[in-house]
Amino acid sequence: MSAFAFAYGSFGDILATGQLIVKIIVILRRGTRSTECTETEKELKSLGTDLANLTRMPVDDAVQASPLAQSVADRVQEEIRRCYSDMLRFYTKINTSNGGLIRKLLWTVSEDRQLSAFRMRVVERRTALGVLPGMLNSGALLALQDRVIQSHTETQDTVANGVNSLARQLATYQQQIIAVVRQVSHGVLEELLVVISPTGVSIPVPLAYCRTYLELARILHAYFEGKADRPKAPY
Repeated sequence: MSAFAFAYGSFGDILATGQLIVKIIVILRRGTRSTECTETEKELKSLGTDLANLTRMPVDDAVQASPLAQSVADRVQEEIRRCYSDMLRFYTKINTSNGGLIRKLLWTVSEDRQLSAFRMRVVERRTALGVLPGMLNSGALLALQDRVIQSHTETQDTVANGVNSLARQLATYQQQIIAVVRQVSHGVLEELLVVISPTGVSIPVPLAYCRTYLELARILHAYFEGKADRPKAPY
């Protein structure tokens, strides 16, 4: 994250304008300390503070390359040039050390009026400069919002991928369990008692269901009930 003035090459213009502001204040303090002179000096100091703040204003890396930041930078450079032009014009006017007697007299007569007009120009420049950092901050908020949305989307994608991966693993485990159950159910053999009927038919009887002779007799009786080879009862 870099400072705005350095990122967009405005530092030199800001420094030159600040130096002119200092020179104007020094000259004003040498003259008559009228109310208008005092108010003008206050506005000049505030303008100097505003310009200094521009050199310290950070610019987010995501905002720095955006069209909004470049637009704000162009506006700032334009306003700084206007500030410099106004300061230079007024400094040339009040720097009576480079003028003759007539110039000094004219300044003395119209001092308050010219100070008032100049102070209003300073207020206009301060107002214009004050709007620009707010525009840049709005861009930073939008960039932050974009990053939050992107992060949220990435988080959602990560969670969704994790859920899908877990679902695939569960499906794999389920298939493995089913396969194991099938292997177990087909791999366990029951113990059978094979009974040969009078006609030679093999009758498998699970030993688990005929622990006694009576149980075996019931099973065989039930089996022969519906069979054609059921042995006939003797007469």
